[in-house]
Amino acid sequence: MEEPELSRKSTTRSSVKKLKRPTSIFHRKNSDPSATISYPTNFEKKELTAGDLSPHVSIKECPFDVTGYGNLILRNKFKLKTPVKKKNVMAFMFERIIILTIEEEANSYYYLACIKIKDLSLPPSTKKTVLILIDFNKNRVANRHVEYKLKTKDEETVRLWKEAIQKLLWNDLYEARDKCLKNLENR
Repeated sequence: MEEPELSRKSTTRSSVKKLKRPTSIFHRKNSDPSATISYPTNFEKKELTAGDLSPHVSIKECPFDVTGYGNLILRNKFKLKTPVKKKNVMAFMFERIIILTIEEEANSYYYLACIKIKDLSLPPSTKKTVLILIDFNKNRVANRHVEYKLKTKDEETVRLWKEAIQKLLWNDLYEARDKCLKNLENR
């Protein structure tokens, strides 16, 4: 039995027909255009908040409930330089806390550390790719503050984090000032 011979030349020719009339729904005179529309025609303007854009974050072995600290604002990968040497971390910034996690598997985050915004300090840094966060909540062992150095390759990420942290710190200051003024008025 002989095997069929394979050839590259096509024996049939395809023909391209010229369209004489446009087939768009805008050029049809006797049809209802609303019957052929399959998407909404009315749009509403709505401002999105950080809570609308962020899904629920699941952090394993976290000693507290994450949902009580507000909406997720930012989430980025960093390389933690101190206090733990060269560890890749995923940092989550919520309205009242920053949580550092380790990503063991894809979308599986394990709790490493946290800094409450009320205990946070953001010192100036000469390096544009390093974000320094100081936690003034006393360390139980050394009885001093803890400094976290987070490094990334992107300067834009560090800038976004600094701006967001400064905004949160200013909001905390305004809330404390308003609380003090109310206490003074009540005297």
